[in-house]
Amino acid sequence: NATEEDLLEKYIDATGQIQRALDSKPGARDNLENVIEVVDPLPIEVVSRSIVYMSDKADTYSPRTTDNVKKSLDSDDIPEMVGVAVEVIKTVEDINARSDVYGAHWDAERIRLEQQLGVIEHGLESHPVTDLQAVCYDYKKNLEKKREDMKTSQLPTEVLEEALQELQHQYEFLSHVVRDVGGWRTALYLDNGDVDIDVDVSIWEDADRSEMLSVINETIRLKMYEAEQAQKSQAREMKKARRSMAK
Repeated sequence: NATEEDLLEKYIDATGQIQRALDSKPGARDNLENVIEVVDPLPIEVVSRSIVYMSDKADTYSPRTTDNVKKSLDSDDIPEMVGVAVEVIKTVEDINARSDVYGAHWDAERIRLEQQLGVIEHGLESHPVTDLQAVCYDYKKNLEKKREDMKTSQLPTEVLEEALQELQHQYEFLSHVVRDVGGWRTALYLDNGDVDIDVDVSIWEDADRSEMLSVINETIRLKMYEAEQAQKSQAREMKKARRSMAK
């Protein structure tokens, strides 16, 4: 039953919180470090909503300030970002599934929510892929633990299943983000194309870990071969030099 004004008010209020935070530190708006300092304590939901509104009102809000607020998400808490993203996805799915219940003005809200989701996804993609996968690994372990706990828990089944489903959604969403940024290949290969033989493979899925270990082992084998060939070449050169000196 919310009106368009009611829906939009959430974004206006979030932007107001951001603006007050920026005003609390002189010169913060155009300095990324200062923006991060004052914005970081605010909830991800507030920050992401404000970015949607500020981007839509580019004639009112400085693009540089908006961009700095976006960048503040690059170092934010991954689980919190995932939690907000999953809630946004649920709302969008509900709007799409029950369009006959929601008014036409909810179409604009759905667009804003999709933009908010894009903002959060972009922020997550700016994190190192190993950090993202480490959280994925924790989700998976927690899923396994909750499934075991369900066998002996005295809590109502529906409560346990709801908690399990929520965690499953978070795991699936973040797994999707990890794949989008290149997955295990991004973690394994350095910017110069070399293989990082010291990368942590324990946090990856079994199939990914197998692929990674295969590449690492082949890289080590090749390095050993090259070192052996270099050693043999050096020995030959030294032998030639001794023969030359003996003449």
